[in-house]
Amino acid sequence: RVSSSESAQREAHEAAAGVLAELARAKKGPGEKEGARAAIVAAGGIAPLVEMLSYDSLVAQKHAACALFGLSSEAHYHLALVRAGVVSRLIELLNAPAEVQGHVAAALCNLAQDGQCQKIILQANCQIVLLGLAGSSSSAWIRTQANGILELLNPGGKKRASPQALRNPKLTAAEAGGAQLQKLAHKPPPPP
Repeated sequence: RVSSSESAQREAHEAAAGVLAELARAKKGPGEKEGARAAIVAAGGIAPLVEMLSYDSLVAQKHAACALFGLSSEAHYHLALVRAGVVSRLIELLNAPAEVQGHVAAALCNLAQDGQCQKIILQANCQIVLLGLAGSSSSAWIRTQANGILELLNPGGKKRASPQALRNPKLTAAEAGGAQLQKLAHKPPPPP
């Protein structure tokens, strides 16, 4: 049973994450040199947001992922985000409920534009999860983000490798059976 002080603390975390999410998504005002994102970073807000990704609250996770999505939209924050361990935490949440998953995938898609982040994502072997999201998520936004990440991880527009190739990067797509990817990406949902 959750005590009233634990409940109040959870609500405070959720509210704080919600405010940070709104600020991180806000555009700079006219004449502003630095926007709310810069203020969040300058105040040391990245580490608490990354920590909130592991909270036992979908609301806090969703708001934290949304705020990190906003911060990751500016490439000059990528290094700070990587140093805070955001990539591995986001990858851990790829299987979260859709309300969290969308912001997680969107933040990863922003980060996947950075070479260092691409390496971390590839080392995490999350491509199979991304393939699943790209082919079967009920949300068009999540599918789009997952496809965006996969395309960034596969520069040059080459045919994506199958799950076997993703596990063994020395195999070419043809050797691993690139057609299997198409089957996986377009697999019908399981019957109810």
